[in-house]
Amino acid sequence: MARGTIATLEGRHRAMGGNALRAAVPVLSLFVTHGLTATIWSGILSAAALAAVGVGTSFFTGRSALFSAGRQIAIGALAAAVTFGMGALFGVALAG
Repeated sequence: MARGTIATLEGRHRAMGGNALRAAVPVLSLFVTHGLTATIWSGILSAAALAAVGVGTSFFTGRSALFSAGRQIAIGALAAAVTFGMGALFGVALAG
């Protein structure tokens, strides 16, 4: 393999590890509590993580940190609503 290809593959593996960590954020509350309390904490942790990403992007976009955090939270909430809606549409229910 060419040297650039190896570097690209290494970067992808690092990115996948980061994605796995970010994907674990909403699930963290389930290790401590359950039910509605876990759902509420999951939302809070997700919003905090999304806000942190939004603030991080504000350094590159020139927008205010508050605007970028709010935008990121709104996008995350929309994604969650679409996911919930698709589950309801296809008859998928949460167990428990």
